Amino acid sequence: GDARGGAALSVREVTGDEAALNLGAAWAPGGLQVLYHRASEPAAIELRDANGNLIVSTDQFAFARFGFAADWSPEGDYVAFGGRNGQCPQGLIVARNDLTVVYGPTNFPRACEPSYSPGGRWLAYAGITVRPGVDDGRLDLFVAQRNGYGGTNLTARLRGEIRLLGWVGPPAS
Repeated sequence: GDARGGAALSVREVTGDEAALNLGAAWAPGGLQVLYHRASEPAAIELRDANGNLIVSTDQFAFARFGFAADWSPEGDYVAFGGRNGQCPQGLIVARNDLTVVYGPTNFPRACEPSYSPGGRWLAYAGITVRPGVDDGRLDLFVAQRNGYGGTNLTARLRGEIRLLGWVGPPAS
């Protein structure tokens, strides 16, 4: 049973590939889908349903072994993904719940750790600013529309680096 003494927990494997290292799992609201980075050869981003059935797999996006982060919009209609821990090889990517890309990847800024606001109206992410031929290494805070468009750097004038900690306040639509 569970820690509260209720119904027994149900555990099942959804990936099934013992040779793969599956990292950065992000479950859609309601637990019906999971998106993760399969760090094997070839590496891929995979989307599966809760029963382990593969919905789609793509090797279009390269991420470092422990450098993948994703977040689902509260409605589960969008999933945003990028890098993690400063390992951010490309810009923000936003896809529908079938992994059809609606935004990105762009070259500027390189996107890390996307996070949807509680109401789902906004998408925040850390961005590494890129100058011609050079990543400056500084993380700035960007906020965009839920589909990834309209990204704005909120901390460009600050001196130093930021880390996105989370959203504060009530859910707003």
